[in-house]
Amino acid sequence: RCGRELCCSTWLRELKPVSLQLAKDQRLSLNPAQISGCCGRLMCCLTYEHDAYVAARKRFPREGRTLQTSLGREKVIGVDIWRERVTLRHEDGSRRTIALADLKQEVTEGTEAGAPGRTGAGRAGEPGGGGSGAAGGQPPRRGTPRHRGGEGRRS
Repeated sequence: RCGRELCCSTWLRELKPVSLQLAKDQRLSLNPAQISGCCGRLMCCLTYEHDAYVAARKRFPREGRTLQTSLGREKVIGVDIWRERVTLRHEDGSRRTIALADLKQEVTEGTEAGAPGRTGAGRAGEPGGGGSGAAGGQPPRRGTPRHRGGEGRRS
């Protein structure tokens, strides 16, 4: 799937365990046919890409978190690390998708203006978290993203 020959039979000398949690963290389909290599094991590349996905996700607000933006209180219902976009749902039920950089600007302006609802208690890199947001670059790209997305994600 990645275009390489079988890792386990060509260059990989030691087979380290690959857990299903790695696929969950990267929001890949949990269908074994899609995340297993030709050898029947979970794809080795899941291990190599995991750290990049975790680092990239730290730049985003957590799903389920409520933020005070220029439009009022909005809940984070989805993140797209590939496109650097965040999907929000306003209290009135309307939804919008916004670039991460724009969201950080909105949240910063909202907290500086003394808007109700403190959002500055997040982890570094989150909007209002006080961090620089640098997390070591972009996630590695494969052919097409196969993450699940959607609202039904559980923590």
